[in-house]
Amino acid sequence: MKTVACVALALLAMLPGAGVAQNAANDTGAEQTSSFAGFAPTAVVGSGSFVGTESLMNPRFFRSGTPGDACSTFSSGDFQYIEVPMTVESGGSITATFDPATCGSGVFVTFHTAPFNPASICDNYIWSFGSSAAFTETFAAPAGADVVMIVSGVANTPGVVCGPFTYDIQGASVGPALPPPVPQPDVIPALDNTGLIALLAGVSLLGTILLMRRR
Repeated sequence: MKTVACVALALLAMLPGAGVAQNAANDTGAEQTSSFAGFAPTAVVGSGSFVGTESLMNPRFFRSGTPGDACSTFSSGDFQYIEVPMTVESGGSITATFDPATCGSGVFVTFHTAPFNPASICDNYIWSFGSSAAFTETFAAPAGADVVMIVSGVANTPGVVCGPFTYDIQGASVGPALPPPVPQPDVIPALDNTGLIALLAGVSLLGTILLMRRR
């Protein structure tokens, strides 16, 4: 009889309000999602286009024609630009490949530590190819720093439309590596209230029958 009573008490503890109920407030695995696709690649690859509604800077960059020259400015007016953010990997070196495609000589590429200041465009300058042309070049960049590649329009005419240009930046990543998912314990399916009441009634009936047989 003691055994039957213990089983009944255990079943009562499983009823709502008679123990710790499983819900989103106290279940560490509830309403949590994980995503894991390995470590983020150390590259930023993509494309972009000018559609005529980009942010504007003033003035534009001077194109010296020599890779790695110091930054200097040229002209004045309204010049469109697009930012491509990235984080430099621990090696502190970037290999950038850029193809202006249909934008041709109408765009210019520079690299800066973030943030980019469109009112003082040489701030935080790191490197440029020096010419408005396709290139593949390697240059030093601060390890672990947030960096932006600036693709700016050359024409002093807001509304420039061209592209897509393409880029492949090795030695940088879009963001930190995704963590592996946290293993969650297996969840044992629980009976609903009706099922628990029926099971409790069955155990009570069994206890009654056993008790009557002993008399």
